[in-house]
Amino acid sequence: MKKVILLCCILCSLYIHAQEQLRWKHVEVPQYEIVDNNFLHFLDSCYNKYSKMPWWDKVCSLGGYIYKTTEDGTGCTPVNDALLYFYIESVEPDEDYADFTPDGVVLYQEKMLFLDEEEINLSCAFRSLDTIISIPIAWNVEKFDTITGYPFPIEDGGISRLFGTYVFKTPKGIDTTKVHISSTLSSNQSWTKRDCEWFKDKNMTPSKDWISYEALELSLASNNEKSLIEWLVALEENYTLSDEEKLYCFLSLVYPELAADQLSLYIDVNFESAEKNVLKIFSTTKERLYYVFLCEVSNLMK
Repeated sequence: MKKVILLCCILCSLYIHAQEQLRWKHVEVPQYEIVDNNFLHFLDSCYNKYSKMPWWDKVCSLGGYIYKTTEDGTGCTPVNDALLYFYIESVEPDEDYADFTPDGVVLYQEKMLFLDEEEINLSCAFRSLDTIISIPIAWNVEKFDTITGYPFPIEDGGISRLFGTYVFKTPKGIDTTKVHISSTLSSNQSWTKRDCEWFKDKNMTPSKDWISYEALELSLASNNEKSLIEWLVALEENYTLSDEEKLYCFLSLVYPELAADQLSLYIDVNFESAEKNVLKIFSTTKERLYYVFLCEVSNLMK
């Protein structure tokens, strides 16, 4: 019994200490209302579930982000631009919130739903009330979870509570090219994708010096592009390709948006025959070739 009482005292002490770490500020924010009945129904269903939870009364605000995913969620298929996902969770006061001001706010069930410009523009679920209101925002001096009283986990900075994910069709005419893509990749696939992006940042367009596969290999070696060299080795060891076809494969991985005739504008090589043969070897289309390389070939890397 004494141990139980002692534990309760410790938990209460932790919670009080966590609350003492909060600082509050007031900011002027545009107010929005919800005009999408489907989104409002989604919020209501989440509220009916989570408002009964013991942590709900300690939550001041909600926030989230919009993302899109690939056709099967693995990162090995093309991006599905037809659907968008609005992930919403409780907002845990963070030390970064000392400088935070949302682009908009919706008042919902005595809570605040923080909005950013992307959520407002992409979802088409909100309408401005042409009103500026003052809202309180809490920020944390020390890393304590204000809901449980425990110190924040070091690896993620805090504890949030999922509220829900709203799935909706991409509104007609909305540009989603800059929307975050969520997918699951293996370690090799993730590193290959990341290295390709880094390589492309340094080489925005194909170099005219990559006139042959040998020239490409020398260029990668001189720039210590170890991961991409390993990818090419896996390609060579598992597929029978000509030097021109291997060069085309590499270019299609780093510059997937460029077709054979477009690659020839940068490098004095006719890639049309190579493209035709590569698509036949991998039994795919130009649109899906990047995903075949990213997933199937990357899986062969040791």
